[in-house]
Amino acid sequence: MKPKAPSILLVSQSPRRREILETFGFRVQVQNPRASIPEVNLGENKMNTPEKVVCENAKRKAGSVSTAGHDWVLSSDTIVVLNGKQYGKPRNKKEALLFLSELSGKTHQVFSSYYLRRKSQSWTGYDVSHVTFKKLSRSQILDYLKQVEVMDKAGAYAIQNGGERIIAGFQGSFYTIMGLPIEKIIARITPKKIIRQ
Repeated sequence: MKPKAPSILLVSQSPRRREILETFGFRVQVQNPRASIPEVNLGENKMNTPEKVVCENAKRKAGSVSTAGHDWVLSSDTIVVLNGKQYGKPRNKKEALLFLSELSGKTHQVFSSYYLRRKSQSWTGYDVSHVTFKKLSRSQILDYLKQVEVMDKAGAYAIQNGGERIIAGFQGSFYTIMGLPIEKIIARITPKKIIRQ
């Protein structure tokens, strides 16, 4: 009999992260991070790298709430990067249009991190995947934005929702692009066990 996957407190507003964890058999409770926590970004410090940005932001999210009474605590952060420019969640549809126009026809990177804590121990890590967009016309982008809700998504797109309309291909983990490096999380939590997908 396979061991039951552990219960996790997920500190995140993303329904996609919960969906990924549940797909892999985890029992999930959700708590939103405090909205007022200051996040770091690539542009504010020359020493920042995409890896540092997503790992630090994940750690800050977990630290913004009370997690007492939970065995495992998990938070995460995702950014899209093209030529050193960070693309987070668009502030409005105009910015979403700008993001997708700039990503059109190019290959960008998606960095997704994890911050895991169990009792007095904690672990931080990340994964990176590469996504190549199709060459998109303005009308194609506008049509995509009408069909897909992108305001809560880094880079203003979702690989799991209409991704075939704008993505030519990708290298790396589908789940990292979706917003959670689940393979690395599983390896950290259950290094000698297999969780049924």
